[in-house]
Amino acid sequence: MLSALLVLVAPPSVLPVLLGPVHQLAGLVMIMVSCISHWPGAQLLTGHPEAWVVALLVLGLLPWLLGAERCRRRWSLITVATALFLHGLVAVERFGRNWLLARHRGRAALVSSHGDARSCRMAQRLAAVHGHVRLDWAMLLDPVATDVLPCWQELAHCVEAPQSGQAPIAIGQVLRTTGLAAQHLQLRSEALLLQVGPKRWQLFPSPQALWTLQEQQRSEPRQVITRTWLGFKPSA
Repeated sequence: MLSALLVLVAPPSVLPVLLGPVHQLAGLVMIMVSCISHWPGAQLLTGHPEAWVVALLVLGLLPWLLGAERCRRRWSLITVATALFLHGLVAVERFGRNWLLARHRGRAALVSSHGDARSCRMAQRLAAVHGHVRLDWAMLLDPVATDVLPCWQELAHCVEAPQSGQAPIAIGQVLRTTGLAAQHLQLRSEALLLQVGPKRWQLFPSPQALWTLQEQQRSEPRQVITRTWLGFKPSA
């Protein structure tokens, strides 16, 4: 935009010097677009990584950005790989729907607030972006049509979905694979407890689940929770 204004006032002999950087930057944008177009869905869904994970990733990229020696750049790849490996939970919100991808040592599970066809397609894209051909299990917090279930069953080995108005998993049951587990947070509550390795997440599918747990916690001791995930858009 600035170069378009300078064309009107600058002499013609100066224009090649001014437009040279613009040409280089435009070429860089074209390279970036070409690379991104090869990603699944042309998207990289990172969710909301923790600040220390981002700092670790930036630290690993600095030797490459500053043009350090080749030996230092090779060692920095370890830092980058560590940051990507430790990014174990990916929360995504689109179209009024929410997904939580839990990853632990090469295994992965998914919690989705909705179970329609669009949600399944986004879940497949989310898993593919992070290199998971098939998930250990998927939990749907919203009733799904029977013609959509095959899509979810293709994505995960085990699919837990509400049936006849009942919760995906009953109170007292545990949905568990190595390093990944889900169960009800407390009795008489729709809130769920998701364990990813040593981390513990409390999941609230609806505002009612949050209110119910708040009422129960007034008289019962609280559990140690690492993070909270909302399967709905909170009000102001």
